[in-house]
Amino acid sequence: MKLLGRSITGLDIGAKEIRAIEISGSLNKSVIRNIAKISLPEGAVREGKITDPEKVGEVISELWKKNKMHSKDVMLGINNTDVIIRFALLPRIPKDKLAKMIRFQAPDYIPFPLEEVEFDYSIISETENEEGEFYNVLIVAARKDMLAGFLKAMNHARLNVYDIKSSALIMDKLLPEKNRNDMNVLVNLDSEICNILIMDNNKPAFARTVILGWNINNNGKLDINDGKVEEAKEYISKEIRSSIAYYQSQNINSAISKVYLTGCAVLRKEIADELIKSIGARVELLRPYDYLFGKFKEQNKFAPAKTDTGSDVAAEFAVALGLAFHGLKEG
Repeated sequence: MKLLGRSITGLDIGAKEIRAIEISGSLNKSVIRNIAKISLPEGAVREGKITDPEKVGEVISELWKKNKMHSKDVMLGINNTDVIIRFALLPRIPKDKLAKMIRFQAPDYIPFPLEEVEFDYSIISETENEEGEFYNVLIVAARKDMLAGFLKAMNHARLNVYDIKSSALIMDKLLPEKNRNDMNVLVNLDSEICNILIMDNNKPAFARTVILGWNINNNGKLDINDGKVEEAKEYISKEIRSSIAYYQSQNINSAISKVYLTGCAVLRKEIADELIKSIGARVELLRPYDYLFGKFKEQNKFAPAKTDTGSDVAAEFAVALGLAFHGLKEG
């Protein structure tokens, strides 16, 4: 089969594993070329930050070699508290002057000196009220010293960084098309970190990263010394509920349609059951393969497998898939 267009790999570096999905084609017609993951040595990544770039680079190289990954162009996901995501309502001025205004006001939103961060912004929407016309602006900043660890690892693996994205913000392209105009909550639960993203009318409206304070190991068990597993599961549920409640308090007429779960931890029945019990019937596992690749089943031999709990492995690779889609073009 002739492959469609360029290829790109979404790379999700977690605390315990690296996950990659290589895709060819376009947003409208794509083919999965490869899905792969590999374990990381203990301590190489902590709370989403690379502590040993050379070791992580060696593991990435091993992943590429063992799984015969083709594309060296990578959409790299960053997922830690050194990535700051803020939403700002700014006066609608000529767009060529907006960058200067944002830089001037950035210290109000970014808790680090500007010289220590890389930051970018995008206009989400425009709005109007009795006070005037405004832009809804998404501001993202990342500490340079944290980014340097990732770039060193990628250089060691001899891969090209096509772009860097916050892992908390790339799930938008995985939402079912029929639900994209609703208000949805996307929860990605990895071994150390929980991302919470609220999408309103297919636009990001709220984002939060929570450091869990313990690990969820590869068997889905909570690694906490005092054995208070039930309290730990409740903590995760509470953080999700409080984030939703905060957003709704700021947006009185908001009504959540769905809460979609992704990430390696929600594959485990122990965790998923607690979230469903705590949050309610609106919760479901995000299964992007079902609607994104249904048309191309023959081309896509990498069909999602099933775990012993019946959950789709697709949830485990959702961040990598979202990253890859952000690197594809329309067409």
